Amino acid sequence: GHVMKAAEHYETFYQLTEGSTWKDETGHTYNSLACEHLWRIYTLLADKMLENKEHQQAIKTLIKALKMAKEGGDMKMEGEAAYCLSLAYHFTGEQQTALSV
Repeated sequence: GHVMKAAEHYETFYQLTEGSTWKDETGHTYNSLACEHLWRIYTLLADKMLENKEHQQAIKTLIKALKMAKEGGDMKMEGEAAYCLSLAYHFTGEQQTALSV
């Protein structure tokens, strides 16, 4: 419940900051912060989906997480997102797709 609510709030925050150059006191754009938080939330949601054997839904959510990681511009975050998505594809038996992420 709370994670879904957080996702809604950060999705709104993301939409409000999209294309903006506003920065926080540390020099990070608000949009990159929104991307980082959405990546984290989507990854958490996908973990729960995988635990519940909801593989296709988890893959859709991890694709969103990877998109946020790429937009956020953090290579470490992007690498982790790609790894998680590859694992999800692997669990569903889609090895070729897993290798192409």
